[in-house]
Amino acid sequence: MNYNRKGGVGKTTMTAMQGYLMSQQGYKMLLVDFDPQKNLTTILNETYDDHRDPINTMSNVLTRGKSLKSTILSYTNNLDIIKGEGIQLDKDGLDEWSDKIGNLKAETRINILNNLLEPLKDEYDYILIDVPPSFNNIVKNAVMASDGINLMLQTQGMSFESSKDSIIDLMKLERNFKTHFQLLGTLLYLQDDSSVDVDITKKAQEFYNEVVYKYPVKVQRRAKWFMSYGIDENSYWAQRSIRMYKKAVQQIIERAEDKL
Repeated sequence: MNYNRKGGVGKTTMTAMQGYLMSQQGYKMLLVDFDPQKNLTTILNETYDDHRDPINTMSNVLTRGKSLKSTILSYTNNLDIIKGEGIQLDKDGLDEWSDKIGNLKAETRINILNNLLEPLKDEYDYILIDVPPSFNNIVKNAVMASDGINLMLQTQGMSFESSKDSIIDLMKLERNFKTHFQLLGTLLYLQDDSSVDVDITKKAQEFYNEVVYKYPVKVQRRAKWFMSYGIDENSYWAQRSIRMYKKAVQQIIERAEDKL
């Protein structure tokens, strides 16, 4: 899981890239779009030109007891997804579900996703969960279902401060409940050579020390293309961007294999 309570720091794009690149390396991947904005679903639908709808939505699983497997669709032999769903007027979405579970006991309320995913863990090498920029019941469920968490830090002042608040969020959850996640590392995202980025990079390295990954994701226009039109490798600039993401993803894999 990639996390920062602030929006626009690269959580979704990085999750899409991890799923895309790791599946190409032979890892069996399941991506869970647990964000009502469903941007992860949009990126991968465009990447694979596959706009099929599942038999059931995650909300049907959460509110009506439907089978979780009936929500899974395959893009390739190695890449499956539980697609996201927007907030709709004619049926429950994830935001509405999050509100409805408020009367449950806290430990039950935040372990629903973990209990649903547990039977699937042996079928996949990695399960990646995309979450909204918040720390609501949706995000707490994702944290409780995660073995490893990466902190996403766009090299801007607000993102850096939000990353520290995000650590506090995770520590509070760990203190109050039986969590099992490891903080894998902090990934610097959309970094450039401006004085602000250099300053924030230095502050992040001082604050997070060796937890900061060696290879950041540099600022590049192609990320916007990937968000809108899907991931591709058909041009020089796309290939250049993909090479950068490969280095970032590889260090995450190595950290995960070492810690998990």
